[in-house]
Amino acid sequence: MISLEQAKQLVELLEQGQQEEADSLVKSIYVDAGNPMLQEIGTLTRDLHDSLKQFNLEERMTEIANDEIPDARDRLQYVIDKTEVAANKTMDAVERCMPMADSLHDCLLQVRPQWNELMHGRIELTEFKALCHRIDGLLEQVEGDSSELRIS
Repeated sequence: MISLEQAKQLVELLEQGQQEEADSLVKSIYVDAGNPMLQEIGTLTRDLHDSLKQFNLEERMTEIANDEIPDARDRLQYVIDKTEVAANKTMDAVERCMPMADSLHDCLLQVRPQWNELMHGRIELTEFKALCHRIDGLLEQVEGDSSELRIS
């Protein structure tokens, strides 16, 4: 049987990467090479050694987790922040434009009946003059609102 001390020593050797010394220790414990227990311990020793080698390869995963993921997270946060700023600007511009659009629509609805009368030749001179003044006011409003929209 293997003692606790021998098992600890075996683990220490394996952790330090001293595979040959670990193999020698196992052989010294069980001199008989045909012993099934020795074969099982040898298999376990090799598995432990392979696992330790694999663990060293996983240092790259640690590097990725420590360096590259935070960098990607920072970049993604930057994109999110910029997108939020752009979305807020867009929503602010839409909110400023909606009253202008509503006002233009209302003015057009007021002018449309008289315009239809003019287009059908059924308008009096005084109504025609009033229509011209309304259209002039509408043009001024469109001109001012379009300038405001271009700035936004």
